[in-house]
Amino acid sequence: MNQNNKIKDINPALIVGWVFSGVGLILIAVGTILIWSDRSDAAREQVVDGKVITLNYNGSSSAPVVEFRVNGQRHRIEGTVWSTPPAFEVGEAVRVRITDGNPRTARIDSWMERYFVIVLLAFLAIVFGGIGGALLYFFNK
Repeated sequence: MNQNNKIKDINPALIVGWVFSGVGLILIAVGTILIWSDRSDAAREQVVDGKVITLNYNGSSSAPVVEFRVNGQRHRIEGTVWSTPPAFEVGEAVRVRITDGNPRTARIDSWMERYFVIVLLAFLAIVFGGIGGALLYFFNK
């Protein structure tokens, strides 16, 4: 019977607080790893000029298709961030980053392509960590 009283004494707000705080810390860790990865990649990448040749549409948003040249050969890459309105215009010049001269590693050098996920994770970390911290602070008395 003593065990049942201990279970009844557990405050659900504290459990949620610990879980949300943990999720916030995990998101901060993942964001930090992504920042470190981006910085280390940028140090070894070569920047080449590219041009938006078309926009792919999925019904509500678009992603650019960029053509660039490496060693005289033309290559294409599609942007990974879809947006409304389009982030690029057809014919717009863009920078493309490639690693070790390998066009398969190409990525568009734009703020959205490089940092959107990192900023999103930071925002979610603040929300989850803030809610978790508040629950722990106010219900841990």
